[in-house]
Amino acid sequence: MSGDRVQAARRLIEAYLPRPLVASMGHHDPLDGLVAALRLQSTRHDLGADDAAMAALVTDYRVLREDVAGWGTRDALGIGGLLSALDGCIDLVATGRMAFDPLVFRVAAGAAESLASWPGQGELASHPESRLAFREVGLALGVRAGRRMCEAVERAILRAHLEGVARGGGLADRIEAAWIAPSAQAARSWTTHEDINAVMLAACLLAGAATKGRPA
Repeated sequence: MSGDRVQAARRLIEAYLPRPLVASMGHHDPLDGLVAALRLQSTRHDLGADDAAMAALVTDYRVLREDVAGWGTRDALGIGGLLSALDGCIDLVATGRMAFDPLVFRVAAGAAESLASWPGQGELASHPESRLAFREVGLALGVRAGRRMCEAVERAILRAHLEGVARGGGLADRIEAAWIAPSAQAARSWTTHEDINAVMLAACLLAGAATKGRPA
């Protein structure tokens, strides 16, 4: 990690946490933080509450993401998080609350490539005990945003990446069907993380119903 990134991470920890809560930063954490900070900044602007502290927060997250060479991942939850962050970026740009950032292209490419090469599709038929629902459902939740993102973008190169994501609706359906089954929810892998599994599955089902209810 470069010196600038170390300083940015230190400022964020000192400002918002009494101490570090984990031993290291995840690959996509800077992107998640940046999107959340941009949304907060936009909301504060709408309320007439612009301030230097929020601008500094956004700057620090931008610094943290600069050294990331690529956004690709083989982790189901990571792909879903990447798609959700991309959805947030596209929403901010489409509604005029953020200037277009080339980062959106890189994240879209990483998400599309990761989804296309995700190695877990063959595991969806395996026993639920050997899988984690919240990781798979997190992927499905990100995929559900694909069609909405396609409708929101006008740039052809970006749309080409998103069309592949939008066609992943069948994968999201398979994941939902696998975990909505009573036998799957009786597995220890479900009951051990029941709270987060149930919340994420409910969110995914709602997103799926909204997507299927939209005109093609």
